[in-house]
Amino acid sequence: MRYLANGPFNAELNTAYEDLQKTVLATMASKGPWGDLTIFRDSALESASALEAYSNTLQSYVAQGLIPVATAFVLSPEVEDAQFMADQYTSIYEQAGLQFKILKKIEPALAWLKSELDA
Repeated sequence: MRYLANGPFNAELNTAYEDLQKTVLATMASKGPWGDLTIFRDSALESASALEAYSNTLQSYVAQGLIPVATAFVLSPEVEDAQFMADQYTSIYEQAGLQFKILKKIEPALAWLKSELDA
C-alpha cells in the first residue's frame, strides 16, 4: 500500500485517516502479507496530540492484527522537519514492535519492503 503524505499534520487528520484505515486494513489483511510505503512531501511535522493519536491508532491495529509485514517512510532531506519527525516515528513504531525503516529515496524503500516481504 502506498501513501503520499503532505504535512503538516494534526489530530483531526489522524481521525480521518483512522476512519479510512478501518476498511482498507481489513481488506489488506484478508489478502495476505503486505507492506506500507509512505512518501512525505513538504512537511513531516505533526503536532504532539496528532503523534499521540497516531501512536494509539497504531497500537489498536497491532491488537487487531491489522498490520503490514513492514512499513517504510520516505523522508528526503528537503522535507521540513524530516529528521525531528524521523526520530518521533521511529520511536512510535519501536514501541509498537513493528518492522519499520526510514529512507531518503523511494527506490531503496521499495527494495527494503520487498526484502521484508520475501523473508
